[in-house]
Amino acid sequence: MQGPKPPRRRYEQQPTRKVVTGAAAPGALVETTDGALLVQPFEQWPYYTQEQHLLVDNEILDARFKQRLQLHYPRLERLVRVPSNELRRGYQLANSDGVLLGKYFPEWAYCPISNRFQKVADWRAAWTSNGREANQFNPPKSLVPRTRQPGSPVRMQRLEQVRFVLVSPAGEVADIPWDRWLLARQPGRVRVQERHGELQATMLDFEAAPPAGLSFIEYSVFDRLGDLSGIFLTAKNQQGQPLQDANGQQIRTSLNGLYSLRVRRSDLVRYGLLPFQNGTRGQSRPGDEHILFRPVIRSSNSIYYANKLESLYIPTRLTQRSTELIDLIRTSHEEGDTAERISRDIKRHQSIEISVAYITALIDADFELTDEVLDASELLYRQAEYDYLTRDEQGEHRNATTGRPELVFTAVPGLQLPGLARIYHLDQLKMVSVQPSYSRLDPLPSEQALQPDVYSPTSPNQPVNEREGSAIRKHYISIYGNQARFLPAYESYGEGIFIQFDRGELHKWEAEHDEVREQARLIQANYLQSWQRQAGRVITASEVMIHTFSHLLLKELEFQCGYPVTSLRERLYCGDGMAGVLLFTVAGAEGSYGGLVSLTKDGRFEEIIRTALMRATDCSSDPVCWHPGEQGQGVGGLNMAACSSCSLVPETSCEEFNSFLDRRLVIDPKFGYFRQLVAAGL
Repeated sequence: MQGPKPPRRRYEQQPTRKVVTGAAAPGALVETTDGALLVQPFEQWPYYTQEQHLLVDNEILDARFKQRLQLHYPRLERLVRVPSNELRRGYQLANSDGVLLGKYFPEWAYCPISNRFQKVADWRAAWTSNGREANQFNPPKSLVPRTRQPGSPVRMQRLEQVRFVLVSPAGEVADIPWDRWLLARQPGRVRVQERHGELQATMLDFEAAPPAGLSFIEYSVFDRLGDLSGIFLTAKNQQGQPLQDANGQQIRTSLNGLYSLRVRRSDLVRYGLLPFQNGTRGQSRPGDEHILFRPVIRSSNSIYYANKLESLYIPTRLTQRSTELIDLIRTSHEEGDTAERISRDIKRHQSIEISVAYITALIDADFELTDEVLDASELLYRQAEYDYLTRDEQGEHRNATTGRPELVFTAVPGLQLPGLARIYHLDQLKMVSVQPSYSRLDPLPSEQALQPDVYSPTSPNQPVNEREGSAIRKHYISIYGNQARFLPAYESYGEGIFIQFDRGELHKWEAEHDEVREQARLIQANYLQSWQRQAGRVITASEVMIHTFSHLLLKELEFQCGYPVTSLRERLYCGDGMAGVLLFTVAGAEGSYGGLVSLTKDGRFEEIIRTALMRATDCSSDPVCWHPGEQGQGVGGLNMAACSSCSLVPETSCEEFNSFLDRRLVIDPKFGYFRQLVAAGL
């Protein structure tokens, strides 16, 4: 007897790193061979509902990182590792609990053969009404006759999702109400005031009743017209005939003018059109009428910007243990047990050796593993990493449970480059990454990831007009917002090179040269007019010089080791108490292969620095690149003498969106920081 057919492919494999901090994280639209999927919030993943996140082996230990996150996520208990999974034969999972959840989105799809246009739920209902099994519907498909003859057998036809979706400045996404676009657009345009200026917007009438006899909408494309005016929607009756309006005209419209459409969040909520509502009507909040959704192409870069935070692991005052174990010690202590008894009981029941001295120190520290003073500032957080790396000439730290090295570094001896204080090779490092939120339409400055969103001082949580409603706000990956108890995280091991600059030489260089201060002033002036601006941040010449130096080295290392630039990254340490840069590569859980740190041996890295500086003197776009004028170049004019030919690197390698770069601050023969090295090499 033949058993049931295996289900059609229902899974799409994604790299674990992207699931946590990238293009497949919650809220992202993932383009797959089977269609576009909207990744659901973390708490809806089977990985979470099956309590895989509570397993001790799935906790990532970084006490100082967790303490920093708790400033904005006060209920955060642990950072959760999302383990890798394996997909066999396209549909068989190695671990049925280790999956995340997505839904087909946009939900409107059309059949390329019949041109019928409706939601995926309606297509699924039509599929099952024809006696087909529901688990054979994925990827979404329709049934169409093989021939035009009556009674012809049917065949399966893959559906095509529509290319456009609605997104809001508050980070939400929704389907365009295509039936309303066709049948109920308001006459004339409505003036709205957004943050980029005034717009004459097309609005929809959600109160209008559909025309009598409407059966379905037809989606048709005319290739002769290469823009949106060549895509048409037509209202049709049960017999497939076009419906007519009161004037005897076909009810038909193109997508021309689609980008002027604005839809109020209040209307979407009232009619159950947001994805989490699943068609259930709701009650809008005060201020929702001022939040306007706008159309974008679903594959557009502006549809998703990850607010990613990273931490270089450094040891804390007390050895880090699992949250479960720390909670057990805390509970036993609160019940009156002594440190000796707690140690004895843990060894007996958990088979874990915990010294009495450690338990005593933990109690004395009020169960705080780190005494580091933290706030939401990224500068203060990185200052601790900088101080730890530069305090000693070498260091090594291993995981207390597994014994695996998590940070191993050594100073390179015999450095003879003016302007630099010390170079370290990090044979092993661990980076922990978390993406607690994301934004749409525009990225947010990294500092805002751990700060509350405020519409205005008088009305922080709800906008009072369209201009305030168009402000970009972060959207949390958790349904509990900043009250989440668990956040998915990703830890990666790798290697790196840390370059410490001579802070005394930097201060002297900035003070002695008017040209240096002028270059920084021009970038600061452009910065204050850009979307990247942050209140109180001042772009210094030292910061721009160090960042440019980092890019020049990244490009040079592409020629000198086995890693492409896309595999190399920077971590900048620029502020009042620090001046340095970490160039590193990570290779997931398998660690690194030594190709990067080997370049610091036998004086090779000093020669690489010299070669990078000499190569920077010759840009194929000079003299245009060298003299950009006050307007600068690049996005927002935030670069001076720096372009794609000489200084820009892939976005994944740069922390500042390829901004704040200027070769002249590095190599200018009159005022460049490394002008002496360049002159000696000519």
